[in-house]
Amino acid sequence: MPLIKPKPKIEKAKTQLMIDKSVFEEMEKYASWAGFEKVDEAIEESIKRLLKKDKDWQVQSKTQ
Repeated sequence: MPLIKPKPKIEKAKTQLMIDKSVFEEMEKYASWAGFEKVDEAIEESIKRLLKKDKDWQVQSKTQ
């Protein structure tokens, strides 16, 4: 069972980034396996999960 799942469409901000090619290729495979239509949706859900689970970030973000 995938750890992240596709979410309904919402307003998006456009960005561009460069990541290791092998990481991107694996993310493409994961996104397809998990049922995402686009890799960027899987990356977004991964980042949301990271931010939610990182306890140090939770403390830091509350002080800003």
